[in-house]
Formats: sequence, structure tokens, C-alpha cells
Amino acid sequence: MKADGGTAIYSALAAAEDLARQEQQREPDRFVSIVLLTDGENNSGLRLGEFRDRYAAGGLPARIFPILFGEGNADEMQQIAQLSGGREFDGRKLRLAQVFKEIRGYQ
Repeated sequence: MKADGGTAIYSALAAAEDLARQEQQREPDRFVSIVLLTDGENNSGLRLGEFRDRYAAGGLPARIFPILFGEGNADEMQQIAQLSGGREFDGRKLRLAQVFKEIRGYQ
């Protein structure tokens, strides 16, 4: 992946989910989670509906834990957390150490 000015949240998550699926096939007993830190809105690549459709049939191999900073879309972050069985966090109000401790509890 390469940063070039856009915010492609769902394309990045799709790539991470594909890697998670490969990892789980290689090591089925391993817990795999994705932590997404974002301060912006998705303005490039896949949209939320496209991301949801992409994984509707096969399901998501890893839980997603969005941590929201700045001006990100809280509603969308909550939707992807629920879709994956994860949980969203507001990094503007919580300490990151506590957030990561809670995420670890999901495993």
C-alpha cells in the first residue's frame, strides 16, 4: 500500500481481510484482528456497501476494531465493527493503552 493523498478505508480493510483469510488458512487456531485508526472519511476506493457486498457470502475472517480520531464517520465505523463482530472506539476520548487492552480481551 502507498499513501498518496486519498483515504481509501474500505480498500485498505479489504486488503487486510484478504491477508487475514490467508493467515487463518495457514494457522487455523490463530486469532486475527484488524485495528483501523482513521481521522478521515472514505473518499477513495471501495465504498462501505461495496465492502459489505464483497464479504457477504464468505464472511469476514477477522474482527475489525476501528479507532476514530478527528473528523471520521462514526456511524460507518460502528457499522463495520458490527459487521465483523468487533467494536468501535473513540480515540478522541479514550487512551490508546486502554483501547488496546479492551481489544485484546476479544481474543
